[in-house]
Amino acid sequence: MRVLALDYDGVIFDSQYEAVITAYNSYRSLNPDNKLFGNREHGCYDLKRIRERYPDKIKEYERLRPYIHSAIDYYVLMHALDKGIRINNNAGFNKLKDALSEKEDEYRKQFYRARKKMQDHSLEGWCRLSVPYPGIIEDIDAFSRKAEVVIVSNNNIETIKRSLALYGIHVKDNDIYDNRLGNDKNKKLEMVRKNIGIEFKDIYFIDDQITSLVRAKQLGVKCFLAVWGYVTEEHMQIARDNDIRLLELEEFSKIV
Repeated sequence: MRVLALDYDGVIFDSQYEAVITAYNSYRSLNPDNKLFGNREHGCYDLKRIRERYPDKIKEYERLRPYIHSAIDYYVLMHALDKGIRINNNAGFNKLKDALSEKEDEYRKQFYRARKKMQDHSLEGWCRLSVPYPGIIEDIDAFSRKAEVVIVSNNNIETIKRSLALYGIHVKDNDIYDNRLGNDKNKKLEMVRKNIGIEFKDIYFIDDQITSLVRAKQLGVKCFLAVWGYVTEEHMQIARDNDIRLLELEEFSKIV
């Protein structure tokens, strides 16, 4: 048996524009004197206005998005945007993250609270902020007939299930390894191996986070960097250096 283990954000869904609103609203709750996006709470239907009024901030947000691994990283990103801090690589991002580490617990609570508020206000509007990459839903549906498909993500199960269900993909709760298990994807892959009863070599792990892939490769998992996701040239070079295959979206359907 082969198992296809997929990250959610940056592999199945392009969720960066949903996240910019969620991340900003939660950042604003902890920083009421911020200078971003008009310093007002935004909703599901404000994205177009934000992109039109603040194109430079959105462009910088898109440039920094590849450094996101979990909710707290959005605080770091918003702080950099707010204070005009230039980040050019993983080391620079992690240095700023260390300096802001005391915000982690409270920001995580605010982040998922802000997301739920948008979902409760307009589930349809919230869903429209994230879109699946072209062809990915059809490919996952096809994969599910010949291999086990699981989700290995640092997002939360409610977001994952709601988004997939909207497009007709229904994943069982015990096949979603989300942030309830922390942010260590190796731990989640170990649980996949144990729960399904397979060897690591039979797990095909596709992620757009190079640090997760480098660690997973040490387990013996077959690793692929989803270059259609939030990936920089630095990340692709790290993949090459670690013999991790760069996977194009057009190749995804042939991976298993």
